Amino acid sequence: MPMGERLLLAADSGELLLYYQPQIDLRSGAVVGAEALMRWEHPDRGLLLPIEFLPQVLNSAVMHRLTQWVIESAIDRQLVWRKEGLCGRVAVNVSPATIHNTSFPDWLARTLESRRLPASELTIEITEDAYLGHPLLTAHVLGRLAELGVRISIDDFGAGYSSLVYLRDFPISELKIDHSFVSVATRCTRSQRIIRALVDLAGELGIDSLAEGVEDKATRDLMLNLGCPTAQGFYLAVPVPAGEAAQIFATS
Repeated sequence: MPMGERLLLAADSGELLLYYQPQIDLRSGAVVGAEALMRWEHPDRGLLLPIEFLPQVLNSAVMHRLTQWVIESAIDRQLVWRKEGLCGRVAVNVSPATIHNTSFPDWLARTLESRRLPASELTIEITEDAYLGHPLLTAHVLGRLAELGVRISIDDFGAGYSSLVYLRDFPISELKIDHSFVSVATRCTRSQRIIRALVDLAGELGIDSLAEGVEDKATRDLMLNLGCPTAQGFYLAVPVPAGEAAQIFATS
């Protein structure tokens, strides 16, 4: 069976799961949101990470359908957390195939309205691939998403070649500083200067900044000293099932 069909069946049968990695306010220690990350509880191979199955369907129509499943599941989980009095936002990675689908904003608007979730509690994360080859289409779709009130985050910021164009042309709410800078920052002064410059640039543009890949206390302290207000990484919190994520929210 082709991988795309197998994944759709996995979603329907409950084999596909969402884990959540909390995003932390470094100044207060509070959880301000969580990124939804797909996992596959494969009946023969055990728990699989996205890198083990998603690359085979990234450029197919199946990826768009899987993205819709992730968004719906994440929204439903956010609604549960709201009822439990847990605040924050949920972030979802969206593939270029979905960003290039002009019907996506209308679908998302209907989904948010039917579930009664404030759009501001959903963050759509995109990468540079969304821009390459389709800049006008990407700008159009992101503009419509921003009109809904959805937050838009640039994932892996600084790792590609067109990142500054995003800041100029797109209605960005947040930039996630790539882990390739964050992970070496304690021993690389040039990375420190780049991170500080990105944080300052985001502040000048009224954009939030988040450091990804904080794996130890020294890096956590450095990000705080460099002015980065929020972060995620294994030192702060590992990706966990929804129930464990709720416990982290409740105790922050």
